[in-house]
Amino acid sequence: MPSLVNAYSINSGFDSSALTTSAFTPTVGDVIVVKFANENPGTTPSAPTDTQGNTYTLWGVDASASHCRVNLWAAVAASATSMTVTANNAGTNYHSATIEQWTSAALDASPAVNATETGTGAPSATLTTTQPLSVVSWLCADYAANNPTGHVYSTVSAVPTQDGLHDVSGTGNYVAYYAWQNAASAGSQTFGLTSPTGQTWSMLGIEILNVAGGGTPPDQDQAQPLIVWQ
Repeated sequence: MPSLVNAYSINSGFDSSALTTSAFTPTVGDVIVVKFANENPGTTPSAPTDTQGNTYTLWGVDASASHCRVNLWAAVAASATSMTVTANNAGTNYHSATIEQWTSAALDASPAVNATETGTGAPSATLTTTQPLSVVSWLCADYAANNPTGHVYSTVSAVPTQDGLHDVSGTGNYVAYYAWQNAASAGSQTFGLTSPTGQTWSMLGIEILNVAGGGTPPDQDQAQPLIVWQ
């Protein structure tokens, strides 16, 4: 099953700043996922960049009116050299990103992504994975900016692991949640939150494939990736 080596959770103030990870050294073929959200759907951030020069493909985006802007990109590391990754912003707004490094992982030529992207109430989306022992990496942004204190993730398909949270509920701007979950079997995977319920949400998710071969999924509660809160 893909293994999360590093996750960089980077939150901004009200500004136009780009968001850059600390330096890390991937293995050739590692999948780099960039999940991004900001409060303004009218913005169009440019693709992420990194110091290796890898190409980031946009696999999911939603810019619906009266919802948050959410984007999801991924790339494959071409070399085992130290690198930083930068998620670019557009305009002046609150924004955030979680940037993940997955090893023993691969991207399909056309990865499975979720079809349900926006809604109101308790956020929930479904993605149909194509292979066993995959991971679903996802994000949810709440335009209604409900206070996330005591938030609860949906466990319909798996127990998610949170690797980012941007809480600007105090000023009424937005809240962004970043998480991932194991998908032991190919098929429907539900992801989202059951609380808070009054959200105006935008969600994106992507399947990260297993390349290690065989085996059983690890206990997420025991997994120890490095999550850096910047």
